[in-house]
Amino acid sequence: MSNRHRRQSIFPLLPRIAFTACLLICACAAHQPLHAAPKTTNTQTKTKTQKPAPAPATKPAPATYKGAILINAANGDILFQDNPDIINPPASITKLMTFLVVHDAIAAGALAPDTPVRVTPEDSKIGGTQVWLAPNETFTVRELLHALLIQSANDAASALAHAAAGDRATFVARMNARARDLGMTRTTFVTPHGLPPPNRRPADGDLSTPRDLATLARYLVNNTDILAYTSIAQRPFGQGTRAPDRVIQMSNHNKLLGKIQGVDGLKTGYTAGAGF
Repeated sequence: MSNRHRRQSIFPLLPRIAFTACLLICACAAHQPLHAAPKTTNTQTKTKTQKPAPAPATKPAPATYKGAILINAANGDILFQDNPDIINPPASITKLMTFLVVHDAIAAGALAPDTPVRVTPEDSKIGGTQVWLAPNETFTVRELLHALLIQSANDAASALAHAAAGDRATFVARMNARARDLGMTRTTFVTPHGLPPPNRRPADGDLSTPRDLATLARYLVNNTDILAYTSIAQRPFGQGTRAPDRVIQMSNHNKLLGKIQGVDGLKTGYTAGAGF
């Protein structure tokens, strides 16, 4: 959504809406013909009419998205869609499925929000946005979920994958199985965090569509407590566990929180291959 539309709100008009799109930005120009005033002399009056100036060529406004969809989360009605089945890397929106697989493990009793998770060397080496987990540090599942959805921490995603499934490959297999369960037919996950593959080829990384992500978002809103995490604008990480100089002050990457009435989630993401 463009910053120019921050003051607008659709939420008083509709039930809670899960969306994975930007607003359309339109531009228009009106051109009116100009006419010369009549030229008068003492002997006769002549009127010359200037031909209307040709309208300058206009270029269409650049697209602000590759694909978009807007749905009613309560009943699944599609309110707007434009190229909703285009396949594109979801970047950190991948972490919504990471949350769901961890939530499933909690629901099954394999994990609890207070379960301590010990950070592995692999977790600590994940690049990109992070909370700078160090090997052998221990945090609860709840704390790591906050880091996952507020800070969009890739190292937290890796630690949660190990906690829930033992290894990354098994966790990713569960992500894909859950996607099939939900009917996300054009989605493939290869990571728990959404970072691009080492070769930087988008086709070899996580892939999804606006429609599939809307399906996932609707399920999360209606069946999990994800909004308790994604609605938080700021929160410290490591308070009471780390030395004060290592506590991370997390700021949610969703800058619409507190700017547009009713916005409470769900997730943003960016990589060079995915775009914003």
